[in-house]
Amino acid sequence: MMYGQFFRDWRMPTNTERNELYIQQIAIGGFGGDYYWSSTENSASEAFFQDFSTGSQFGYLKSNISNVRAVREF
Repeated sequence: MMYGQFFRDWRMPTNTERNELYIQQIAIGGFGGDYYWSSTENSASEAFFQDFSTGSQFGYLKSNISNVRAVREF
């Protein structure tokens, strides 16, 4: 069993938190040059997305599939 499975407070990060993950991605590790979702909505049909290769952020249709990096409350 993985260590994180013992915790029940995982959630999708906000746009601000996800950007901090981007800034700290080398220290945190485990990121590719992929796109990651945030929980922050841009509109009813879009949420904010971030390219971890360039740092670019933009709204993207929620129906698209991509990566999520969960965070924990503390």
